[in-house]
Amino acid sequence: MEQQNFPPPQTRPEPQGDKVTSIGNWIGTMFLLAIPVVNFIMAIVWAVSAESKSKRNYFRAYWIMVAISFVLIIALVILIAVTGFTIFEYFPEFSANF
Repeated sequence: MEQQNFPPPQTRPEPQGDKVTSIGNWIGTMFLLAIPVVNFIMAIVWAVSAESKSKRNYFRAYWIMVAISFVLIIALVILIAVTGFTIFEYFPEFSANF
């Protein structure tokens, strides 16, 4: 039987310039996000200038989801205002107090 010569297996080169975000770094990130006002500021900072590409992309996606949620809430408020929905129509026992 004839022996076949296969080329050596190729390995993927490590990405250059991208730092891996450690578990401890993510835990610290979560603690900072639990602090009011600080979370808003740090989410902006990390979305713009995080050293880790994964953290930067995470916070960019975070702000996209915040914007989508904001638009949906505004649309829901407008829809409720236009239709004249009030909670008191469904609970008349509470409307006597107001």
